[in-house]
Amino acid sequence: MFRTYRFDDLATEETHYIDEWSYVWAGLVGPFYVLAKGFFMSAAMMALVTVALGAGAAFALLVVVNVADSLLLSLIACVALPVGALLLQSEIAVRLVRAGYRRRGLREGY
Repeated sequence: MFRTYRFDDLATEETHYIDEWSYVWAGLVGPFYVLAKGFFMSAAMMALVTVALGAGAAFALLVVVNVADSLLLSLIACVALPVGALLLQSEIAVRLVRAGYRRRGLREGY
């Protein structure tokens, strides 16, 4: 899930990396991570994804806590749903940045 990517800009001989820390920052600050990489439209799209993920996780958490009779299930949901939303956000943000690098013409290396 957390693959490392390398992109080479043949014109400037710069190398850009997407590594484990990229996933951490993408999960924590999603749209701002994409914006920091210079992809403005992708950052706007990521902001919509972040709002949708937050609303979906909050709704699911509300449903589980109010419907479940088990305290243990409610506690697990309180931890698992936000963590799952952050993991999904990081994956989507990294995919947007990766696609943006490819659109700019950077060559994906290994």
